[in-house]
Amino acid sequence: MTVRSLEDTAIVYDSTADLPVGPAGGRSVMVPLRVMFGSETLLDHVDLDPPVFYQRLASSPEPPTTSQPPPAAFADAYARLLHDVDHVVSLHVSGKLSGTVESARLAAADFGDSVTVIDTASVSASLASAVLGVHTLLEQGTDDAAIEAFIDRHRREARCFVAPQSIRRQ
Repeated sequence: MTVRSLEDTAIVYDSTADLPVGPAGGRSVMVPLRVMFGSETLLDHVDLDPPVFYQRLASSPEPPTTSQPPPAAFADAYARLLHDVDHVVSLHVSGKLSGTVESARLAAADFGDSVTVIDTASVSASLASAVLGVHTLLEQGTDDAAIEAFIDRHRREARCFVAPQSIRRQ
């Protein structure tokens, strides 16, 4: 059993967690999805914060589209973090909603057992909750089995309800 802590383990997650600043006291990196308004591509929570996104959504003649980060974006995050830690836990939006987790898995293949990629089966606040929960486990000292058990329970029990404000198009 390998004990993991914030001293030796970092967290990577994607921007669908709506958690632009990761948990305090640990190494974490958010990898942004791409948001396209027409021919303009912006990085979620980097080039485009939520208030600006909703303003653009309300005024855009066409709704935006999104694209998963390329595997290279995850590989870069993993490589940077693995200079300082032994392991990365990579937590992502449901594979039923996005190909993001697959991009993360493709990148992780180059890092062997140093990276664990997890499909949280969630999005938004529920994904943020998973990130913060894994951070808390690492803060206390944990192992891979406890992380997996936490994520399994999170998949079964976590709920996220979204009620976006109605947007009127002129």
